[in-house]
Amino acid sequence: MFGDGDDIAVNLASNEYSKAVRPYLLPADRMITCEFLTYRKGKLRCLATIAKMARGRMARYIIEHRIQAPEQLTFFDWNDFQYEQSLSDNNTLTFITRG
Repeated sequence: MFGDGDDIAVNLASNEYSKAVRPYLLPADRMITCEFLTYRKGKLRCLATIAKMARGRMARYIIEHRIQAPEQLTFFDWNDFQYEQSLSDNNTLTFITRG
């Protein structure tokens, strides 16, 4: 997806659909999964409908901003979702909202 020969895929699919893609990745490929969590009743939860809309908005964000590096994804901010570094790692970018 990104330039400079990096073989990076941004996973914006649900868990069910992303399982269908993983077997086709090469060992050198890197998949970055974006998670969208909402605080409800004091806990972080993945609310399916909201997460689905956020994944769609992230796809739009990637295209409109011509994202060239995974680090640029951390600036995504739709519907009060903000990148949460403490819940993220090299392969997962977590965005949370107080909803």
